[in-house]
Amino acid sequence: MSFFIYPDRFDATHVHFCPATQNQHDDHTESKFSRIVYSTPHISLNSVGFILHLTPSKPAYAKWVVSYDVDHPQNAAIISQLRGIECAIIDKYVHAISESRHRSHALADHLISGCIKAYEHHADSLSGLDGIDRAAGDHSVPDGDSASQLIVSIFGVWETPAECGITYKFAKW
Repeated sequence: MSFFIYPDRFDATHVHFCPATQNQHDDHTESKFSRIVYSTPHISLNSVGFILHLTPSKPAYAKWVVSYDVDHPQNAAIISQLRGIECAIIDKYVHAISESRHRSHALADHLISGCIKAYEHHADSLSGLDGIDRAAGDHSVPDGDSASQLIVSIFGVWETPAECGITYKFAKW
């Protein structure tokens, strides 16, 4: 089961970091990963996820690609919110480790590209939320909404001796 929060309700004071572990996929550098826990008095989440309603600029040329105008007011507002969230998480991490790092803003850079490749969301959590059985292949947006529904999940923070940034993934809702 997945839980998502509204980007405008995100509060960095609820972000906590698990102890850093050595990155198992990279033997050549001293990279580490710290999982994010988003914890309020009511719930604790192993990552933080957001549902995005981006207004596409043209039909997708591939099933899991969304192209959109970054200057469209709705899209610009979403990009601005997520840029703020990414900065807040990275800044809190750098402050927590008490060491200077160059901050990589890959999520913001990805969003301002105007094109997102999204993966299929896990089938167990695709049905029942809004009455559409997405697990059965219905990936439409309800009520004729022309926006593309995506989710972005932020899993944690990676770091090297010189820089740090967040790990994230887009999925088609």
